[in-house]
Amino acid sequence: MTVSCRKIIHVIRIIIAIHLAAVNFSYSCSTAMTSTIVAKTSIGKLVPQKTAFLLCDIQEKFRPLIHNMETVIRTTRYLTSTAQELSIPIVCTQQYTKVFGPTTSDCFADLEYQKFHVPVFDKKRFSMLTDEGKVL
Repeated sequence: MTVSCRKIIHVIRIIIAIHLAAVNFSYSCSTAMTSTIVAKTSIGKLVPQKTAFLLCDIQEKFRPLIHNMETVIRTTRYLTSTAQELSIPIVCTQQYTKVFGPTTSDCFADLEYQKFHVPVFDKKRFSMLTDEGKVL
């Protein structure tokens, strides 16, 4: 299965839908509860079987360099939790892991899920559409 424009559009839809829904929820809700509510009420015509969540280059070495990185990480954890709740596959890329380190583990609420269900592709290009990623 190759990454198609439709999959990319679905990814963009889920990110927008989840972001908009998150604005309407109190921060006192748990991530799992919020993810479930978003999954059931805000996604619209998203088809999980035809969708993939692409997690790109959120790595430890970038943590002190990116403005509001903790917000980026919290939002990513929320999005990966929602993708997991909807059984949407998560594909992760890391920019030159040897130099920049692994994906920040804080991006996932469930580290066991990350360890066994999230393929990670190392890359040296500034694109997620590497030869390995296109196979998915």
